Amino acid sequence: MDPLGTSAWNASVHGRKWWVLFAPGTPEDFIKAGIVDAGGEPGRDAPHGAAAASSAAEELASAAKGDKDSEAHAPDGTPSASRWFIRVLPKIRAAVHAAQSGDLPGAPAWLREARVFEFIQEEGATVFVPSGWHHAVLNVSPGATVAVTQNFASPTNLPVVLAALEKEHPEMALALRAKL
Repeated sequence: MDPLGTSAWNASVHGRKWWVLFAPGTPEDFIKAGIVDAGGEPGRDAPHGAAAASSAAEELASAAKGDKDSEAHAPDGTPSASRWFIRVLPKIRAAVHAAQSGDLPGAPAWLREARVFEFIQEEGATVFVPSGWHHAVLNVSPGATVAVTQNFASPTNLPVVLAALEKEHPEMALALRAKL
């Protein structure tokens, strides 16, 4: 999600980007780990049973805490977008598909109604990311990828941005409110 509740645009100047966007309401823990819920219900292609649920719950807790041994981290502990796309995104796809096709009994409502948008941004294209949408991006062109991006507040998301500013930068929020 973009900082302070802002929206953003990203214009690709050279190269291609693989985007995944999650509609508001998708739990951040699910996005980080690809696990269905905090109870540890495993995704469709994970092994079933108590051991799988325990393993899934541990992975979810690890990712939620930002532990360096979660599946989205490189062996040295640094976060890795490519590992997330390779290891976590398939779990997310499987869990969403299973929940929406009825193959995951007891799936939470947010998962049955999840909206996940996945696409390739081609060179010359501009992507708009609305306020409140989690997203992940991976450069997929061989060689360099160049893009220009800008975060912004609009009349639509200004109340959210001001609330975030008041929490994180109260002096900036006060100065901005004085100018409005």
